[in-house]
Amino acid sequence: MVSHLQDMGFENVNSQDDLIKILRDNIEVVELITIGNFDFLVYCIDDCIQLWYQVEVVDEKIIIENFTIHYDTDKVQKITNPEWVYEDENRAILQVHFEESDYPLNLELKAKPLSREISSNRTYYCQIACFAEELEIFKTEEAFYTKHENMGIKSIIPIGTFNLNYEEKPFKHIYHRLHSIDELYLNNEEAYQTSEAWINGVVQSFERKINSYTGKGYYHIVLESLDTEFDILAAEELIDKPLEINDIISVVCWLSGKIGKAVEGNSYYNYVNNETMSSEDFIELIEKPMKALQDKPQEHIVVNFQSSEKMNELTFIQSARYDDFYLVEIGKDDNGEPRLYRLDELDLNKAIQTFYEVCVLKKLPDLSTWKDMTKEILKK
Repeated sequence: MVSHLQDMGFENVNSQDDLIKILRDNIEVVELITIGNFDFLVYCIDDCIQLWYQVEVVDEKIIIENFTIHYDTDKVQKITNPEWVYEDENRAILQVHFEESDYPLNLELKAKPLSREISSNRTYYCQIACFAEELEIFKTEEAFYTKHENMGIKSIIPIGTFNLNYEEKPFKHIYHRLHSIDELYLNNEEAYQTSEAWINGVVQSFERKINSYTGKGYYHIVLESLDTEFDILAAEELIDKPLEINDIISVVCWLSGKIGKAVEGNSYYNYVNNETMSSEDFIELIEKPMKALQDKPQEHIVVNFQSSEKMNELTFIQSARYDDFYLVEIGKDDNGEPRLYRLDELDLNKAIQTFYEVCVLKKLPDLSTWKDMTKEILKK
């Protein structure tokens, strides 16, 4: 079975020393990103390949505590009902559903600290990268059904949700194992959730790409499957015959997810500030809904500003309640670049006062005292 790094054009990366060498070779372009109490050194190659090193500084030395990868594309999907199903010191797995779809799918995220941004009753934009572990290419429907007679050409089996123990890899006989899934589940005390899936679909496009750091090739395939399209990354050695549009592919893959902003209109309250807001308007439109958040944790209230009414390039102000406190976020347009600032751990009165100053008094806070969340939320 190939490694996930091979699916992005890396070879012979077998130890932490190999990972450190990549980091040292590119230290001048590595970016430091802090999420919660965690520090990451992020190396981005060709605007799509991402290597995330979770690090800790001990006695002025950088210690790599964890390492994960992602592949960025412009394909964004809507996911609903997100729920954390597994986490340890190295991994965090989120179970999601596509809109208008009943089957669950597990995604591995690069940082559990982002979990506070995710509410189970909201819809989010999500970008998914699928790293091939095993892959078969079929030129005809007949060839596919000869090998997988009980499968659909566009179908998904969310292997990771079945709690199988994947120490039993490789996956070559996964289809036959599924027939005894109940027995495996009941008798496997060490089973846990993973982010693998078995995806069957039709090739919509493909491209052989070159990793500019290694000079090695790999394939990026867009696969149309059940309800959606997937970005599949595959090592060259997995492509055993020339690819063509409309080929049928059966692939077992590991899924990496990047959760973006919540879908607009999915908030508890959404108000466009057309002109000015009086104190009376504020009580009805903002204060009462914000107090209602006490009974609706993790719901949001958002005030959007039209472009003609922007105050010092302000685009929105929003708030949500998490656990026993409120947070308030302000969005700004900084010369065409969106920025996001946050005040955290506020009580209800302070959160309401902040909204009042912005919406009624038209007074923009001193954002130098707010935390800049742009890289963590808007550009992650």
